[in-house]
Amino acid sequence: MSTTRRGEEAFGPLAPNGQTPHHGGSYIRFTIGRKKLPVQLRSPVFQALALCGGLAMLVMVYVYVALELRWFDPAKPFDDPVLQSLNSDGVVVWLNGSPIVRSQVFAHAVSSGVVIDEADLDLRAKEIKEVTEAVIDQRLLANEARRQGLHLEPTSQPSLILAEDRALSEVLLRRLIENQVTDDSLRRVYDDQVKLMEPTEQVRARHILVETRAAADLLSAQLETGADFAALAKEHSIDPGSGPNGGDLDYFSQPDMVPEFSEVAFATPVGQISQPFKSQFGWHIVKVEDKRMSKPPGFDELRTQILRYRTYEVVQSEIDRLREGASIDYVLGEPIRD
Repeated sequence: MSTTRRGEEAFGPLAPNGQTPHHGGSYIRFTIGRKKLPVQLRSPVFQALALCGGLAMLVMVYVYVALELRWFDPAKPFDDPVLQSLNSDGVVVWLNGSPIVRSQVFAHAVSSGVVIDEADLDLRAKEIKEVTEAVIDQRLLANEARRQGLHLEPTSQPSLILAEDRALSEVLLRRLIENQVTDDSLRRVYDDQVKLMEPTEQVRARHILVETRAAADLLSAQLETGADFAALAKEHSIDPGSGPNGGDLDYFSQPDMVPEFSEVAFATPVGQISQPFKSQFGWHIVKVEDKRMSKPPGFDELRTQILRYRTYEVVQSEIDRLREGASIDYVLGEPIRD
């Protein structure tokens, strides 16, 4: 019942393929330092940046690229030669004898906003070609700058040092991720979280939502004479989330619904239909179809979310370690860091 379910805007429910289930799954929060975040993250870049605003964009962009390249399916066939190159770990283009490699193309795609989430990696040929051409243009401009000796000018040195810092940080992070984000580490995170998840009672129910008491009483009378609950829900319920499905709400826990609804649903025996009752959304009639104790989601359901979390954890831990051992003197005042 999408109109009465609570909390899904704050914490992402555990569901495969990034879907939001109608049933009330348990919520899992990972602790990062003094902060907690849910398993379900839309993007490892932007969620991480939201949690620690002082973390450099270039670092988290690399984390994102590393994740996406790992998940990119190397077996996916492409007919276009450029796409075939992108589909391997090799060279995409040879430019005047110098290679442009696949990771450079995807890094440019992230920085330019072409790739935002993992689903965007399934790009059309035209989009990938445009990114590749942009990388070629950038390389040509850089080569021309070298030909003119611009890389030797004093004013160019800060930018060149920054570019080198970025490249070396990417190499370091790649090594950290390869060595520490392992299947065993993902399983340990899963096992630790499952131990913290206590089973809760869940109800599977159908409901009919109408605007007035009179309408609810009329439908209740029909149900008492044997009318089909699902059929009446399809015809009369004003809940757009469950009405077309015969009022089916799937399984939910008490905190998932507004109190008035949960109180009636959990007090009604299996197979029974409640009397009409009111909530802030209107008048309800509930039919309880089953009750059970919740079970934690399986490892495979959460693997992608845990992979993102673990990758962020490894990167953040290394940055924290380096900051603790560094002498940082802010000349223009210390930035605000959560």
